[in-house]
Amino acid sequence: MSDRAGILARLRAVAVEATPLPELAGDWTTSTDPAAWFGDVLASVGGDCRAVADHRALAAGVEQLCRKLAATRVVSEVDGVAGALGAGEGGGSVAPSEVQLAIVRGEWAVAENAAVWVSDAMVTERATLFLSEHVALVVDRERLLSNMHEAYERIDVAACRFGAFISGPSKTADIEQALVIGAHGPRSLTVFLVG
Repeated sequence: MSDRAGILARLRAVAVEATPLPELAGDWTTSTDPAAWFGDVLASVGGDCRAVADHRALAAGVEQLCRKLAATRVVSEVDGVAGALGAGEGGGSVAPSEVQLAIVRGEWAVAENAAVWVSDAMVTERATLFLSEHVALVVDRERLLSNMHEAYERIDVAACRFGAFISGPSKTADIEQALVIGAHGPRSLTVFLVG
């Protein structure tokens, strides 16, 4: 008997009492004002939430953000919000690492952790979400949920080739326990709640 087989045989011989899985039905955390909750949590993780009334106000808000960030290389995946960059010379696309601000539509926003679900249906080049200097996500207010349980009830993960929950800018505290924003991804995240 090999060492591997012996180890596996000893592990199988140990009787482990089965533990039932936790019930998923229950009273999960909710809020009477999920937009305020979302904004507070997003601020606590280094992001910025901006409520805008409609798509015209969204365009003005994005223009203001571009001025604040001094962003001239802007890519927009949101209808009605123009980016300063389109296709590159000769029809080629702009490299995600060259984008100063990427504007992408989010499908769902979750108040309890300020996470926004973005799938391949919303973004042409997924690397843009992680290599751009700054990211702005646009979510309709009626798609704001209280908790992750509500989000997973609505998301069909199997239908996506790519999907991610994004909450706040890139950050790490691994280096001497000092928080560094934008260490290995976007330096800022702004979420526009529309409606």
